[in-house]
Amino acid sequence: MTLKQMKQKALDLENALKDLRVKSLEGMNDADSKSHAEAITTKTSELTKITDEIISETKALKEDDRRKKALEEAEGLMEVETKAHDLQPAEAKDAAVEDKEHRKAFDTYLTKGAKSLHDRQRDAFCVDANSKSSAWKDASGGIKAPKFFTDFVTKAIPMVSSGSSQYTVPQEFQQLIQTPLPKPSVYDMIRVVPSKTGTLTWPKLVQSDTNEFGSIAVSWTAQEGSAKSETELSFEQIQISTRECNAYTEVSHSLLSRSAIDLEALLADMFRQRIRYELDRVILQGDGTNSPTGVLGFAGIHKIGRNTINKFLWQDAVALEGALEPQHLPGGVYVINNKALNGYKLQVDSQQRPIAVDNVSVGNYPTINGYPYVSTSQLPTVGKVGDVLFGNFRDGYIGVMEQDVVIRRSDDYKFRNNCAAFAMYMLFGGRPVDGRLFSDLAATTSGS
Repeated sequence: MTLKQMKQKALDLENALKDLRVKSLEGMNDADSKSHAEAITTKTSELTKITDEIISETKALKEDDRRKKALEEAEGLMEVETKAHDLQPAEAKDAAVEDKEHRKAFDTYLTKGAKSLHDRQRDAFCVDANSKSSAWKDASGGIKAPKFFTDFVTKAIPMVSSGSSQYTVPQEFQQLIQTPLPKPSVYDMIRVVPSKTGTLTWPKLVQSDTNEFGSIAVSWTAQEGSAKSETELSFEQIQISTRECNAYTEVSHSLLSRSAIDLEALLADMFRQRIRYELDRVILQGDGTNSPTGVLGFAGIHKIGRNTINKFLWQDAVALEGALEPQHLPGGVYVINNKALNGYKLQVDSQQRPIAVDNVSVGNYPTINGYPYVSTSQLPTVGKVGDVLFGNFRDGYIGVMEQDVVIRRSDDYKFRNNCAAFAMYMLFGGRPVDGRLFSDLAATTSGS
C-alpha cells in the first residue's frame, strides 16, 4: 500500500469513527450499545495501526531521500575530481531537450544575471573566469552561447546602449525594421578544428606544383632486380595559435525591462553577426600578428594578370581556375568583391546577350563556370590586387577554435549607471595551409 493509499484509509477510518460517535448519542438498548462500543474500539484500533504505518513509511521515505541527496553529492564530488583528468561520464542526452535548457539558461543569464541560474545550468553551460575551457558553478567566466546563437541568422539592426536605443521602446509597436546582413559566410567554407591549449601543431607534407607527391620517385627498368630509385618524404610543421576576439556593450536595466522587442535575443544575434563578419575579414585579410593569417598576401598564391584594368571578365575567371592544378579544382570557390561581381554580370556579347548567367541548379550557391561564389565587401575594391579570389578553402585553410563564443554579463561594473554590461569573447586562430591552392587577380594586365 502506498503512502497516499494509507492516508486515504486513515481519513476513511476517521470519518467512520465520527459517524459511530454521533450514532452513539442516539437511544440504544443494551445489546446494540455493546455492539456499537465494540465497533468503535475496532475502528480506533485500525486507525492507530494505520497511523503507525504512515509514520513508519514517512520515516523510510525521508531516509531514502537523504540517501538520494547523498548520492547526488557524491556524484558531484566525483565530477569535480575527474574534471582535472578530462574524464566525462557517458550518458544519453536528448539534443532537443538540452538545447531548450541551454536557451532557457542563456535568456535567464542575459536578463537576470548569473545569480538566477540553478546549479545544473551553471555546471552545464557556464565558464569559469580562470579556465576558459571548463564549466564551474560560480559562472564567473560567463555563459556559453547556445546553438541558435551560432546558427546563421540573416536579419539584425545596429544596437547601442544610449541615444538611439530609446527607439526600441516605441509607443505603437508593430514590427522591428531589419536589414539583412551578407549570406553566406566565408567562415562556413573553411575547416575548423578544436584546440584545448590554444596552439595547434600540424604535420604537413612538403609539396609543390612540380612535386605533388612528396618526392616519391617512380621509374621504369628494363629488367627485374635493377636498382630502384630511392624516395624520402619530407615534412614540415604548421603551427597555428589562437587570438582573442571580443566585443562589449551596455544596456540599461530599464530598457531591458521595457523594450517591446526581445532585446536579449537581438543583442545575442548582433554579437554573433558582428563576430561572423569579423571572421570573414581576418580569413581573407588578417595580418597574422594579433589576428589569424588571411589568404591574401600569403606566400605561394598564384597571381594572375587581369584581361582589362579595373574589370573582372570571363577570361579572368578562366585564368584563375587554370592557375590551379587539376586535383585542387574540386571544391573550388570564388570569393568576389561585390562591385567586381556586379561588373562581371553586366558583360554582354555582340548581340547584347549576357555572358555571365548564374547556375543555381546545384546546391545553395550561384556559380561562375560551375564553381560556387560568395560576394563580400571584405575584399579590396574593384581593380585592386585581390578583388577576386579563387581557391579550395575547405582543404586550403585551417581554423583553430580554442573557445567558442562566450557572453558574460555584469550588473556590478556599471552599477552607478543602472546598466548591465555585456562582454563577448572567443579564442580563434587560422592560416592558409598552402598558398598554391589559391589564385587572385593582380591590379595590372597579364601583358604589363
